[in-house]
Amino acid sequence: MSRSTKIGSRRELGSAIQRTYRLAEGETVTPGELLEIQGVDDDGVPLVGSQTAAGENVSVRIAQEKKTGSSDGREQPKDIDYTEAGDEVRAYVLRPGEGDENGVSDGTVSEGDHVVSAGDGTFAAHVDEDEGAKLAIALEDTAEAGDRFEYEVI
Repeated sequence: MSRSTKIGSRRELGSAIQRTYRLAEGETVTPGELLEIQGVDDDGVPLVGSQTAAGENVSVRIAQEKKTGSSDGREQPKDIDYTEAGDEVRAYVLRPGEGDENGVSDGTVSEGDHVVSAGDGTFAAHVDEDEGAKLAIALEDTAEAGDRFEYEVI
């Protein structure tokens, strides 16, 4: 039996929370990016866009792949962006100890690096011990901006 998810709903999958939002006006979001809530629409549904708080202590709210609408449950490829204002955006809100294998880097990240919000929806290596809130630890290397990597929230 399949479960439907209403826009603006909340349900728990394991211990991660899955939420559905709507895309804010003027935003483009890539699956795997960090999200921030930017407002609420007329129906009371939160509007999201890419996380803009560089180095801040933010929720690890990660955009999932778009639904295909097919009956076999497969999702769109990870590189299909959300682009239309009002589109349903599915996301996980991850807690410490949970992880994802779809993080998007803003550049080189090495296995074992702590990562922070880069301020554009991507993760950046934490380089200054006096600045930036560590969100997760990288479990694999990336070579360049846009590479995807596995991480665990701390």
